[in-house]
Amino acid sequence: HQNAPSDLLQHLAEADEDDEHLKSICRNQAADAAVLQSLSARKPGDFEREMVGNPNVSADMLQAIYRSGDAYLRAAAAGHANCPLVLMQEAMADQDVLVQRQLAKDARMPAEALKRLAADADTAVRAAVAANPAMPAELQATLARDEAVAVRRALAARTDLAVRLMEQMSTDKDDWVRQWLGRNPALPQSLMRQLADDKVDDVRRAVARNPQCPLALLRHLANDRSDWVRAAVAYQPNADGALMRELAADTDIDVLSGVAANANTAVSLMMKLVRHEEADVRRGVILNPQATRLILLPLLEDPYYLHRLMLVGQPQLTAEDKWRLHDDPDYRVRFSVFSWFARTFAPAKTEAGPKK
Repeated sequence: HQNAPSDLLQHLAEADEDDEHLKSICRNQAADAAVLQSLSARKPGDFEREMVGNPNVSADMLQAIYRSGDAYLRAAAAGHANCPLVLMQEAMADQDVLVQRQLAKDARMPAEALKRLAADADTAVRAAVAANPAMPAELQATLARDEAVAVRRALAARTDLAVRLMEQMSTDKDDWVRQWLGRNPALPQSLMRQLADDKVDDVRRAVARNPQCPLALLRHLANDRSDWVRAAVAYQPNADGALMRELAADTDIDVLSGVAANANTAVSLMMKLVRHEEADVRRGVILNPQATRLILLPLLEDPYYLHRLMLVGQPQLTAEDKWRLHDDPDYRVRFSVFSWFARTFAPAKTEAGPKK
């Protein structure tokens, strides 16, 4: 248990004979370094695989695990937040690719080490460097020309990517490179407009999902031939009420679901969509943070149990509204109602205890 006191865990680490119990102690984040050290001293090498994932494992223990473990354990030890610099330097000379992959994605790695790893023969190592926030900017140009698409994809998502490289990658032959670029919030609007006319639907959808996509471009994408692209526009926080009214005339369910869930959708539209025949559309209204009590009330009698279940947690509805579901035909809804009332109206505990 995450609230188990350390003295109890210490006692179990010293006295319990059940290996499954001891493994649970190793995985328990309530176990501090002293508990783990005690257990390691008692049964050296038996539970390293469990200990290496505990955030409280000490630097000394990580060094011991690294030097005695297999490639998986060495990689986990080298990537641990408590891994000391001396051990990371030792791991740089490790020949196993698993260790190198772990180091390549670690933001604590020095620039010179990342430069070396950027030229590694393993694609996953180079891709990890491309995504590493500590990657030196001078490596961008080299990685943008990498023959492996996984490397270019990782690079295309970087918000610090140079504009000239964004221009280069906007015509990359790999669709996913252009998709990641289209989602990149640092992408200049000129390149957004270019990718908004890409021949691949998913690339245009990526632009429609970009958090920096301007309203004018969203209006353009709202008329896209692909339902999937128009649906992305419908879910966009940057889309205004006028665009929501336009998309509300769409016949695609995904588009209408996005309109129903969008906080910029007018109340009059939500009142209409809450009675839509498709469950996905009605669910969108429940998920809309701007949906009022009056809008949600009809859904208390929704034929889909999940919608009634979701309403129990909606703050817009009153306790009286939610009590209407206490005898719901579905046991899951009834359970949710009584759980909500128990949490909401349970007597507050006091330090002084009950009054005499």
